[in-house]
Amino acid sequence: MAAARSVAEDRTLYWTLSFYLPRSRIGAVPDGFQCDRSLALSQAIDPLFNDIADRSRQQKVPDRLYCAGPAETLVFAMPDLVEWMTEGSAFAVRIEPERRNRDISLRRFWYRYPDGAFSWNLGFEYRYGPDLAAERAGTVPATYYFLSLLQKLAWPKEFDPARGAEGLDALAGLTVMRGAGDAQAVPFWDFVAGCYHADRDLLETDCAIGLPAFDDAVEKVPSIEMPGLTVPANRSSFYFHDRRFFELIEPVEKGVLVKRRTRVPDAEFRAYPELIAQQKAAQSSSPHVLLGADYWRSVRRLRSRPAETRLAYLFLAGFSQNIIDFTNQEASEVLDSLDPIYPKSDEQEEEGFFVRFANPRAMITFVPRSRTLEVGNDHIGTCPYAFLIHALAMHNEALTREQEDETFRAIDEIQAKIGSGRFAEAEAQINAVRRDAFEKYERHRYRNPFRYDTERDVFEELELLRGTSRLKEAYQGALAALEEDVRDLHRRQRDKDDEHAQTQERLLNLLFGILGVSGVIQVVFQVEQFAHDRISNWQNWTFAILSLATPVAMALALPVAIAWYVRRRTR
Repeated sequence: MAAARSVAEDRTLYWTLSFYLPRSRIGAVPDGFQCDRSLALSQAIDPLFNDIADRSRQQKVPDRLYCAGPAETLVFAMPDLVEWMTEGSAFAVRIEPERRNRDISLRRFWYRYPDGAFSWNLGFEYRYGPDLAAERAGTVPATYYFLSLLQKLAWPKEFDPARGAEGLDALAGLTVMRGAGDAQAVPFWDFVAGCYHADRDLLETDCAIGLPAFDDAVEKVPSIEMPGLTVPANRSSFYFHDRRFFELIEPVEKGVLVKRRTRVPDAEFRAYPELIAQQKAAQSSSPHVLLGADYWRSVRRLRSRPAETRLAYLFLAGFSQNIIDFTNQEASEVLDSLDPIYPKSDEQEEEGFFVRFANPRAMITFVPRSRTLEVGNDHIGTCPYAFLIHALAMHNEALTREQEDETFRAIDEIQAKIGSGRFAEAEAQINAVRRDAFEKYERHRYRNPFRYDTERDVFEELELLRGTSRLKEAYQGALAALEEDVRDLHRRQRDKDDEHAQTQERLLNLLFGILGVSGVIQVVFQVEQFAHDRISNWQNWTFAILSLATPVAMALALPVAIAWYVRRRTR
């Protein structure tokens, strides 16, 4: 008998943290499924995937879901002091001891792509409704800061760059325990590496798939926001099942959708940066500005619309941009940050099913309800529709960035060959790069396979935001320009070679002409001598004249023949 399906509760976050493992880092992968858990996962989720996307290649679906570790319950512990830096100033909020621990459940699984690459996915579920409701007025909104720190765990931002030497875990300060009674709290990234190695062993035992260690499997990439810091390459999908958040983003009055700006008036949000400035002035001698109880009482005393509504808007705007300093915003910043990638038109807004935001590292979805979430929740820890958009966009982005690196390395080599005049070799390498691009990348990319406009539009917007489309156009344009440059230089070289050959031929013809004239002079001289010697002795003048005319005519014919030949060759 099938286990009862858990209910997807309102005010719950489903966070999918995904790591991409390229085909080059993975060993042999047998076809088909090798374990019952993987088959059960596929039977539950693949029908939903197939409902919204056509992933088939040559009438087959090469994508595969593989199950890994069992579901488990975790406790995430916040630090006593949450610190960050923004606009050159350091800030902090103090978290009360009773507000530091958060219960979270976890599911882990693998997704295989058509070229044999994998993504390893951790599905965290945090039911934050009770925690948010328990926060007292005038205290730090610890739940909002905890949610912000989850995104910071994956991609640090708004920290002092000098602290990057302390490592990733020291920046956010979250630790993980397995169960409330587990005294062995470990830093988040140590926990992630431990989960990976456990899942790798299960995958090798159950499915005969060999994978490298975590540090070898997942590429370390520079953090743009924090120079000098590298992070394991990852992408996130945050899926908020929250009716109240959804109604703030898509407000409705008397059954009619109204513009968001009517809920975020400038006059009501102007005071927040002013409060920050007052705190900075009052604590100018402190190493950081502590946003304490007096600050939060001031925040909640601001008149007009309920303070909790304004605070929620500030949090939502900050979270969409991965900003933990969310109270330091005016109305214009809030509205800019709450500009979604879907819906983008009045017609789409009227549908009112979900709202999606995105930043370069995360896709963020808000829904008031979701039937598919009820299915996916028990298997992959999120909505299957949202996960598939997230997973396929991550694959395309990884392929594009890898191809960009290879193409520009090849361009450097091609330019060196052009500089040394090896145009044929340069053209051959350009053709080889194009062949490799098709074989290794183009044939394995997803060409927006989604069947419905909603998913198609989100996928396209996500690729634009993450630079997948832009990067592809950039390196293809660079390669095309280089190819045209090679052809042009090659053409000029051929013209130069032809001109040189013609010059050489004209010089040779001139030499022949000089030799011909010299020969004529010599012949005439010999004829004159011949005639002089014989005319004095010959009595037969007719014979003498013929003897003289014949060599003269032959001598004159030689330069005429040379001139005719030169004229014909020149033409």
